[in-house]
Amino acid sequence: MATIKAMIRTTKKSGTANIRFRVSDGRGVQLWHVSDIEVDIALWDGTKERINTKKVCAPDYRRDIDSRVNERKQLVADVYEANKESVKSSSDLETMIDDALHPKTKKVQEMGFFEAFEKFIEERGVYGTELKCYRTLERLLSRYQSYRRFKFERNFVLSIFEA
Repeated sequence: MATIKAMIRTTKKSGTANIRFRVSDGRGVQLWHVSDIEVDIALWDGTKERINTKKVCAPDYRRDIDSRVNERKQLVADVYEANKESVKSSSDLETMIDDALHPKTKKVQEMGFFEAFEKFIEERGVYGTELKCYRTLERLLSRYQSYRRFKFERNFVLSIFEA
């Protein structure tokens, strides 16, 4: 069973810092996740992994940070346990946690680059000279895609997402 610790790493005495989570699973596994949860450095209690109860701060702030830390700990633990064999580094863990926090819809992933480009133009409501500029960009990218297909890779497709 993996253990998850919440901490901040900084030499500053004041200001804010992002909370980091360390996943330890035996002696061989030590992974890190840097969250987007910012906490006031002066209020953080590293041993209890939450806002120090003896420091004065707004009760809403204390509840919010403490609940977000607990939720993120649970998420990190769930993601790690579900993908224990495939997690080889901290960046793998970061990617999986990011996917869990911000799931991409299948419909958007299946959409091609030029379809997404058209959707962008429609939703933005582009007209006139601006529309001509976007159409010029679209033709340039289309020619680039054709060039890559002809010269290097027959199956090359411009994509919004990583391959």
